[in-house]
Amino acid sequence: MYSHKEPKLVICVNNKQKVKYYSIILIFLLANLFSCKKPGTPYNEQSDIIIAGYLPYYGMSKVDLGISRRLDHLYYFSTTPDAEGRFFMEASKTSDIDDLNNYLSRFDTKLFLVVGGWYESENIHLMASDPLLRADYIEQLIDYCLLNDIEGIDLDWESYPVPVDEDDFRSLVKELSAALKNEGLLFSIAMAASQSGISGELEPYYDFVNVMSYGILDTYGNHIPLIMFRNYTLDYVYAGIPRSKIIMGVPYYAKRPYAEGDNSSRYMVYRDIVALSPPTPDQNSYGKYSYNGRTMLENKTRYLIDEGIGGIMAWELSQDVEIGSPYSLTSAILNAAGR
Repeated sequence: MYSHKEPKLVICVNNKQKVKYYSIILIFLLANLFSCKKPGTPYNEQSDIIIAGYLPYYGMSKVDLGISRRLDHLYYFSTTPDAEGRFFMEASKTSDIDDLNNYLSRFDTKLFLVVGGWYESENIHLMASDPLLRADYIEQLIDYCLLNDIEGIDLDWESYPVPVDEDDFRSLVKELSAALKNEGLLFSIAMAASQSGISGELEPYYDFVNVMSYGILDTYGNHIPLIMFRNYTLDYVYAGIPRSKIIMGVPYYAKRPYAEGDNSSRYMVYRDIVALSPPTPDQNSYGKYSYNGRTMLENKTRYLIDEGIGGIMAWELSQDVEIGSPYSLTSAILNAAGR
């Protein structure tokens, strides 16, 4: 406790000194007030949010690799075990990785190799269910990463053609995590928006979780509108995953609702939409197809920044127009992040 009778320091000043003194205090308070960023306000300074994107092998010829220097993480998609569950990598994909490394050597972008995908998950269950095959695959995968200057692995095991066995998935994640950490390599897992529960359970074993928050329509046929995006983000936060580990996904493609008798494609690439009818920034639909336009992606990026979420990632880069175009979705994300 402090005594109310403690002697006080008294400074005698004239009126001019008082004005100068209080002016300095006022300037100091105003400077602190305006330097504090409040939730919901526009983010005009460069942020430290991770900006990432998937680049599939079949999209390499459609992308200017200059885009990769603007990203923090680049996920090369993908590799998968062979029909016997053993490690296998096509020579053409190794050539792609060489090309990426030759370009990225000048920049800070981290290159990840994706294991899996939807159709590419076909043989993962063969490897993951057998402890010996699993150990052998992990060893060869890491040797490949070290030999080819790959900085991380992204595990994207999905339920094709059979459901993912959760016990085998846990074993694969834990063993892969330990082996990657031993070599100083990064580890991320790609999970569906609805899989926050098991993602939270396995949180100690990965560096990042890439939430595939796309491909889902609301009751009005909208492709992951902002309110759904917020809810999925908070599901992962409430699952106990540190915000810095969460990377939320956004689509670079459009999707239409299912309609009986409609045999047209369920999906449409954003780049093709721009070619047919250049959209306004606020536009999120083309006919019966719904997508995330530039303003939508700016709003999603700012939301993640305001919530302190680790990152935003795109599926996938070859579906966007060139980054120099005024219609570029990637440019919209970068601009919203102050880059």
